[in-house]
Amino acid sequence: TPKPSSAASDVYKRQTSNITKTDIPQDQRDAFYKTQEWKDARDEWKVGKDQVCACCGRRPDPNYKKAPIDRNRSQEEKEFLYNEFNDNRLLVDHILPIKTYWGLRLEKHNFQYLCGTCNKEKCNTISYKDVKKVLGKVKPIEILKVESN
Repeated sequence: TPKPSSAASDVYKRQTSNITKTDIPQDQRDAFYKTQEWKDARDEWKVGKDQVCACCGRRPDPNYKKAPIDRNRSQEEKEFLYNEFNDNRLLVDHILPIKTYWGLRLEKHNFQYLCGTCNKEKCNTISYKDVKKVLGKVKPIEILKVESN
Protein backbone atom coordinates (compact mmCIF):
# COMPACT_ATOMS: atom_id res chain seq x y z
CA THR A 1 0.00 0.00 0.00
CA PRO A 2 1.22 3.51 -0.70
CA LYS A 3 2.55 5.42 2.29
CA PRO A 4 2.88 9.16 2.61
CA SER A 5 6.48 10.34 2.52
CA SER A 6 7.66 12.24 5.57
CA ALA A 7 7.79 15.41 3.43
CA ALA A 8 4.21 14.82 2.25
CA SER A 9 3.18 14.10 5.83
CA ASP A 10 4.73 17.38 7.02
CA VAL A 11 2.97 19.25 4.20
CA TYR A 12 -0.34 17.60 5.14
CA LYS A 13 0.08 18.60 8.80
CA ARG A 14 0.76 22.21 7.80
CA GLN A 15 -2.15 22.28 5.38
CA THR A 16 -4.67 20.80 7.80
CA SER A 17 -3.47 22.78 10.80
CA ASN A 18 -6.69 24.80 10.56
CA ILE A 19 -8.63 21.73 11.74
CA THR A 20 -6.13 20.28 14.20
CA LYS A 21 -7.21 20.26 17.87
CA THR A 22 -5.32 22.65 20.15
CA ASP A 23 -5.34 23.85 23.77
CA ILE A 24 -4.76 27.59 23.56
CA PRO A 25 -4.30 29.42 26.90
CA GLN A 26 -6.87 32.03 27.97
CA ASP A 27 -4.46 34.98 27.75
CA GLN A 28 -3.68 34.18 24.09
CA ARG A 29 -7.41 33.91 23.30
CA ASP A 30 -8.14 37.20 25.09
CA ALA A 31 -5.35 38.92 23.13
CA PHE A 32 -6.73 37.54 19.84
CA TYR A 33 -10.14 39.17 20.43
CA LYS A 34 -8.41 42.57 20.65
CA THR A 35 -6.66 42.21 17.27
CA GLN A 36 -7.64 44.10 14.16
CA GLU A 37 -7.52 40.78 12.29
CA TRP A 38 -10.41 39.44 14.45
CA LYS A 39 -12.39 42.68 14.33
CA ASP A 40 -12.14 42.82 10.53
CA ALA A 41 -13.17 39.16 10.07
CA ARG A 42 -16.06 39.54 12.51
CA ASP A 43 -17.31 42.78 10.97
CA GLU A 44 -17.05 41.39 7.43
CA TRP A 45 -19.05 38.30 8.49
CA LYS A 46 -21.79 40.44 10.08
CA VAL A 47 -22.62 42.27 6.84
CA GLY A 48 -26.09 41.27 5.67
CA LYS A 49 -26.61 38.68 8.43
CA ASP A 50 -29.98 38.43 10.17
CA GLN A 51 -29.41 39.56 13.76
CA VAL A 52 -30.94 36.59 15.56
CA CYS A 53 -29.51 34.10 18.06
CA ALA A 54 -28.66 30.83 16.27
CA CYS A 55 -29.57 28.86 19.39
CA CYS A 56 -32.81 30.29 20.81
CA GLY A 57 -33.97 32.60 18.01
CA ARG A 58 -33.97 35.67 20.27
CA ARG A 59 -33.66 39.09 18.67
CA PRO A 60 -32.31 41.99 20.72
CA ASP A 61 -34.77 44.76 21.52
CA PRO A 62 -33.57 47.73 19.41
CA ASN A 63 -34.90 50.10 22.11
CA TYR A 64 -33.08 48.38 24.99
CA LYS A 65 -31.00 50.66 27.20
CA LYS A 66 -28.66 49.21 29.80
CA ALA A 67 -29.63 50.29 33.32
CA PRO A 68 -27.18 52.59 35.10
CA ILE A 69 -25.03 51.08 37.85
CA ASP A 70 -26.60 51.25 41.30
CA ARG A 71 -24.77 49.41 44.08
CA ASN A 72 -27.83 49.60 46.32
CA ARG A 73 -29.98 47.27 44.17
CA SER A 74 -31.22 44.03 45.64
CA GLN A 75 -29.53 40.82 44.48
CA GLU A 76 -32.77 39.83 42.76
CA GLU A 77 -32.87 43.09 40.79
CA LYS A 78 -29.16 42.75 39.87
CA GLU A 79 -29.79 39.24 38.52
CA PHE A 80 -32.85 40.42 36.57
CA LEU A 81 -30.89 43.29 34.97
CA TYR A 82 -27.93 41.00 34.20
CA ASN A 83 -30.24 38.53 32.42
CA GLU A 84 -32.04 41.33 30.60
CA PHE A 85 -28.66 42.68 29.42
CA ASN A 86 -27.57 39.25 28.14
CA ASP A 87 -30.92 38.70 26.41
CA ASN A 88 -30.45 41.95 24.50
CA ARG A 89 -26.96 41.53 23.14
CA LEU A 90 -25.70 39.49 20.22
CA LEU A 91 -22.17 38.18 20.06
CA VAL A 92 -20.31 36.67 17.15
CA ASP A 93 -19.51 33.25 18.59
CA HIS A 94 -17.08 30.61 17.38
CA ILE A 95 -19.17 27.47 16.87
CA LEU A 96 -16.06 25.37 17.53
CA PRO A 97 -14.20 27.23 20.29
CA ILE A 98 -10.84 28.75 19.46
CA LYS A 99 -9.37 27.15 22.58
CA THR A 100 -9.71 23.79 20.87
CA TYR A 101 -9.79 24.80 17.18
CA TRP A 102 -7.36 27.72 17.00
CA GLY A 103 -6.88 27.25 13.27
CA LEU A 104 -10.57 28.09 12.71
CA ARG A 105 -10.47 31.42 14.56
CA LEU A 106 -10.93 33.42 11.32
CA GLU A 107 -12.95 30.81 9.40
CA LYS A 108 -16.34 32.37 8.64
CA HIS A 109 -18.06 28.95 8.56
CA ASN A 110 -17.17 28.82 12.27
CA PHE A 111 -19.07 32.03 13.18
CA GLN A 112 -22.62 32.36 14.46
CA TYR A 113 -24.67 34.90 16.37
CA LEU A 114 -25.53 33.97 19.94
CA CYS A 115 -27.35 36.09 22.49
CA GLY A 116 -25.40 36.69 25.70
CA THR A 117 -27.50 34.10 27.56
CA CYS A 118 -26.91 31.28 25.05
CA ASN A 119 -23.23 32.24 24.71
CA LYS A 120 -22.78 31.97 28.48
CA GLU A 121 -24.48 28.56 28.52
CA LYS A 122 -22.46 27.27 25.56
CA CYS A 123 -19.09 28.42 26.89
CA ASN A 124 -16.36 26.25 25.30
CA THR A 125 -18.52 23.18 24.71
CA ILE A 126 -18.31 21.18 21.51
CA SER A 127 -21.11 19.05 20.10
CA TYR A 128 -20.81 16.39 17.43
CA LYS A 129 -23.43 18.28 15.40
CA ASP A 130 -21.30 21.44 15.47
CA VAL A 131 -18.11 19.58 14.51
CA LYS A 132 -19.89 17.98 11.56
CA LYS A 133 -21.48 21.31 10.54
CA VAL A 134 -18.25 23.32 10.57
CA LEU A 135 -15.68 20.76 9.47
CA GLY A 136 -17.97 19.67 6.63
CA LYS A 137 -17.57 23.16 5.15
CA VAL A 138 -13.89 23.77 5.95
CA LYS A 139 -11.43 22.37 3.45
CA PRO A 140 -7.77 21.65 4.13
CA ILE A 141 -5.59 23.95 2.07
CA GLU A 142 -4.41 21.24 -0.37
CA ILE A 143 -4.83 17.55 -1.05
CA LEU A 144 -2.28 15.14 0.45
CA LYS A 145 0.06 13.71 -2.18
CA VAL A 146 0.90 10.04 -1.68
CA GLU A 147 4.12 8.45 -2.88
CA SER A 148 4.37 4.73 -3.52
CA ASN A 149 7.52 2.93 -2.45
